[in-house]
Amino acid sequence: MKSVSQKVCFVLILFVASVCEAQQDAQFSQYMFVNAYFNPAYVGINDQTEFVGIYRSQWTGLKNSGGKDNFSGVPVTQFFSASTKLKAINSGIGINIINDILATINNFYIKANYSYHFKLSDRLKLGIGVGLGHYNQSINTALWNPNNEDDPRLKAVAANPNQNAIDMDAGIWLISKRLSFGISVMHLLQPQMYKQIITTKEYTSTLQRHAYMFVQYKIGLNENWNLVPSILLRSSLKAWNNTQADVSLLASYSDNKFWGGFSYRHIDALIALVGISFLKNNSLRIGYGFDLTIIGKSAKMGTSHEIMASFFIPVKDLLPKPVIRTPRFRY
Repeated sequence: MKSVSQKVCFVLILFVASVCEAQQDAQFSQYMFVNAYFNPAYVGINDQTEFVGIYRSQWTGLKNSGGKDNFSGVPVTQFFSASTKLKAINSGIGINIINDILATINNFYIKANYSYHFKLSDRLKLGIGVGLGHYNQSINTALWNPNNEDDPRLKAVAANPNQNAIDMDAGIWLISKRLSFGISVMHLLQPQMYKQIITTKEYTSTLQRHAYMFVQYKIGLNENWNLVPSILLRSSLKAWNNTQADVSLLASYSDNKFWGGFSYRHIDALIALVGISFLKNNSLRIGYGFDLTIIGKSAKMGTSHEIMASFFIPVKDLLPKPVIRTPRFRY
């Protein structure tokens, strides 16, 4: 037990070595419960139907920025996913819906996920997945308060403030009884929006490719208690120094009947996590995350709150069991 714990801690410390700052995608403090958000290979690999929803209100103490309509511009994110296992074809399918509001920008993304599963051994499975969806970005120009009303770039955006694009994700997911490991890349097609050419210079808003790596390991302390360290690394493939890490340690009781712990988001916040499960097999889970900003307070201000709810149902075999005949009853 001691050697396993030391190895896990060493791996987590190694992964944190070069982290820096955040990117364009929405972030979640309870990232360990929304794996389908950043990796399509996860869907169905646990042999269950899952529903997960999160509501996140970020920097709630931030006051009015001086814009119109008492506008503060604080980020607000809603996320929902549904997925299930298709045992007949060793696959999983799912759908993600995310609505991410940041100041005057609203990003809405709906995506279908597919994952094919390989049984590597009695204890180890591998999923390879892709996600394909529709990305919409809109800007509420009515809330703008520009210093220069005649800026041609602003006028060009205001003329067409609603942009649409097709986007794609891909990933792999490795899972055993104790280990979960995933690598994925989001925004493979790098959607470009608000293209404009002003005085021969081109301007565009590009959704950059982002790489994600997730590692989680369950350490059994006794028949009821487990320690679950995890880490999520996310990085822009355009600039590797633009990388951020969330490192968490949760303690769970009786197969996640209760859980609680702490997380640290590099160059951002300390996070407290708690949760409780209900119903048979702890199938209904409610979690809460509280972020306390410790770096960049003058720009971010306040705290963040996140509520998570999930529900899962084990998937049964849909194919009929084979008929076993014996000579005694065969005529």
